[in-house]
Amino acid sequence: FLTSYDPELSAPIFQEFLKGKRTHLLVKVLILDALTDNLDKRWEATLLQAASAKEEVVQLAALRGLEALKSDGHEEFLAKMCKSKLSELRFEAYLARARILGHDEGWLNEIRKLSVSKDAVQRQISAALSGTLPRAEAMEKLTVLLRDSNLAVKSEALMAFSQLRRKDSIPILIGRMDVESGTMKWRLQKTLEMLTAKPFGPQMSAWKRWWADEGEEFSLPSREEAKSILHERDVWGESGDTSAFYGLPIVSDRVIFILDTSGSMKNEHIS
Repeated sequence: FLTSYDPELSAPIFQEFLKGKRTHLLVKVLILDALTDNLDKRWEATLLQAASAKEEVVQLAALRGLEALKSDGHEEFLAKMCKSKLSELRFEAYLARARILGHDEGWLNEIRKLSVSKDAVQRQISAALSGTLPRAEAMEKLTVLLRDSNLAVKSEALMAFSQLRRKDSIPILIGRMDVESGTMKWRLQKTLEMLTAKPFGPQMSAWKRWWADEGEEFSLPSREEAKSILHERDVWGESGDTSAFYGLPIVSDRVIFILDTSGSMKNEHIS
């Protein structure tokens, strides 16, 4: 629908809908999502208007659109968004600021401060942006954040380790295998496999033995090499990852089965 009309002609219509007090929030978000998918720079003014809305879910949808367009025009809104009560908006606002500010020294100092914040979202964003810091400093901060009590913070730190792709992160990740459980342990295993292309699964003792025996001489494969090796291993059934339910990996020793026995499940169209 949107691609069928000139944005310069239809933008005022959508702007009225977005400003309208009677327009349902869901409709506003759907409009902004559609504009985002359209990826036309001429929608930027409409998205900027929505970024100043009172509703935080509307701000979030507008921010995602502006980021898709790589816009710099919303910088004035970002400081306020970073203080939002909506955690998703705070997180994405910090990411947007990082794209705009880059390696500005003042911004790097702010990232350093975020790593010790009481706010889990700020610690999470510090982990996500650690790659902009000097490598040695990034490794030090990520090692601390990997021990965080918040799962989202730990997961973000783990993703950052994966992106940095450094050999000296391997013993750090192996050391956490004995501490973590469930989803986090599974993510550690997958990160180690992507770093090393080794098939030791969730067995920390096997990872430890391998590292003690071969770690000093080990050369980190490229991401593409690791993917190729792991794919070939999966094709031939040599990965050792056999715990799954209809193709979904089971990553914990706690499993809940939910059975829906309501009348709607007896509908003949579903069966």
